[in-house]
Amino acid sequence: KGGGGGGKGKSRPAAVPDDFQLNPAAVYTGSVSAYYKFSGYGFIVPEQLGVIPNDKVFVFWKNIKTQDRYPTLMKDMQVQFTLQVVEKQGVKTLQADNVSMPGGGMISVQQENDTQKTFVGGQNLRYTGTLKFFLPKQ
Repeated sequence: KGGGGGGKGKSRPAAVPDDFQLNPAAVYTGSVSAYYKFSGYGFIVPEQLGVIPNDKVFVFWKNIKTQDRYPTLMKDMQVQFTLQVVEKQGVKTLQADNVSMPGGGMISVQQENDTQKTFVGGQNLRYTGTLKFFLPKQ
């Protein structure tokens, strides 16, 4: 009875159809539908619907071309990517690779996010020294 796990469960990834021919040199464009920065993964919806099975591609943080400290994508961001076939949980599935800005530029989200934060002393200032803990009972 029932099929869904009620969310938060590990569902099996969608398998690549047997008749799908992957062209590793093909470059696709699309927009980020969701990205979970603390988990390091997300999904991209290609502009050309019907070309990729399920019209949604998994993206892992290691496949993002960036020089940011923490590679991340923003929702509805336009990106360019290639595809690769990977095996997950015994199922062959598609995954985005070489994710970059349209035109092949590096993705840079960190600088934009840092401008909204406040830093003690300055953004590029780093403190050095010995850290001593205060223990009142000694």
